Amino acid sequence: MIEAKIRVIIKDGGIEAKVRLEKNRKAWKYANEFEFGFVTNGWEKCLINGWPDFSEIEYNGKTIPINELILHERETEAQKKEERNLARKEAERLQEALKKSDLGHLLPKDTRKVLAFVEPKSIDSLHQYINLALPTDRPKSKESKDELSLARFKNQSFQDQGLPDNMEHTARELLGEALTATLTCKTSSRLALGLGGGSVYETGLTLHHVYGIPYIPASSVKGAARSWIIQQVFDGKESLAIKNQRFCDLFGCPSVLLVEEGGKKNQVTSYYEGLGDPSISGSRQGCITFFDAFPVGEGQVEKDIMTPHYGDYYTKSDDTPPADYLEPSPIEFLTVAANTKFKFILGQHRNLPLAPAGNTQILGGEGDSYLAIAFHWLELALLQRGIGAKTAVGYGFMEKV
Repeated sequence: MIEAKIRVIIKDGGIEAKVRLEKNRKAWKYANEFEFGFVTNGWEKCLINGWPDFSEIEYNGKTIPINELILHERETEAQKKEERNLARKEAERLQEALKKSDLGHLLPKDTRKVLAFVEPKSIDSLHQYINLALPTDRPKSKESKDELSLARFKNQSFQDQGLPDNMEHTARELLGEALTATLTCKTSSRLALGLGGGSVYETGLTLHHVYGIPYIPASSVKGAARSWIIQQVFDGKESLAIKNQRFCDLFGCPSVLLVEEGGKKNQVTSYYEGLGDPSISGSRQGCITFFDAFPVGEGQVEKDIMTPHYGDYYTKSDDTPPADYLEPSPIEFLTVAANTKFKFILGQHRNLPLAPAGNTQILGGEGDSYLAIAFHWLELALLQRGIGAKTAVGYGFMEKV
């Protein structure tokens, strides 16, 4: 029991009780307002049980329980005060971390809060690591401009996460075993994907936004096979290709194509539009489905550099010649390393009878089907022309595994 003094007064029609501790001034913060069933004036002596919780007070031989609701409110207020103190300390710690972090000013505010205490290399997704965790090689001078750098991407590895097998399983479930074909190739040189795509750097790299790894979009796979047929069979003229029935059945075609030849724009009708049959005229969808090509196993992203020597010659509208006195401009870009395997998947979603070859000879493949022809020409395109950017200087060539 602890001796204290109590004063109970009437306030605004209610009862207000105040407890003052006599022997322990440090505990004065525990003294609060309580409700009692009696009224008196002045300070009176009382005894307190349950120190320091003030569970009850003994006065004039009576044990009076303290109002638990008032106690709860006081405890809640103390808890809130403690939470405010913790939040303030956490905010100070965050600000200090952001000052030391190289990620500071290059990230959205909410992202900075998440990554302030995280090392960039601990981010699993390559897409997030490259495009969101953006360090800079910041010069010391305040007048110098911050510039993004790809210096940290010397050898950044990634895993396939089982995506090629999952994609093949999905294709076979959708199209059937007989109408699905796969081709696994490895890069014999570096592969440049999406150099002109949107990026915070000067150049881009095609990365899956969910899985975060490099991949070849289905549109690029289809485009590689389609353009190789146009180049090899139709002498590089798309206006001739869309007049061929096999080409239209394989890749689809618009009803009318606007082409520019000899400085003039002409409209060329496709094979089916030229037949004049309303039931089959108009734009047509091809019967071959191309799927995204994902890497197989482990791969690496490597930094590369291209150095245009005559930038002013290409970019300025004046008569600047491509001379040796022009200043070279090194440009960093990311590539997929050589010897990285990719699985290409394609299937036939509509069972069309094979049209006559005619004079164009879109032939090839084992079997008498559009799937066999598409597979054959895709393989030729990958092995002989390559895929992706900068194939003219040796990037993107494949070898069959």
